[in-house]
Amino acid sequence: MAENSTTSEPTIEELTKQIADIDAQEESRKQQLQIQAQQTQQRLQSVMQARINTVGQIEELKEQEQAQTRERYQLEGMMRVFQMLLPPQQ
Repeated sequence: MAENSTTSEPTIEELTKQIADIDAQEESRKQQLQIQAQQTQQRLQSVMQARINTVGQIEELKEQEQAQTRERYQLEGMMRVFQMLLPPQQ
């Protein structure tokens, strides 16, 4: 019986080339994933730095608010003292 040439098995060379192509694709994908991981890490570091900066700004604003509140209470206290020193208005 004659062998059909259209259904022949791949040669060792063809299989070796396919394996090499798959290996090359795998290496390329691995490099892409490493680049994506580095970019994600850099974005995460940027976000964390922004968070640290924001927390610092919030703390600074809280301190300013507390200082203004203390100053307001001091001024209100001085106003009450001055009102007590003034003669009563008739």
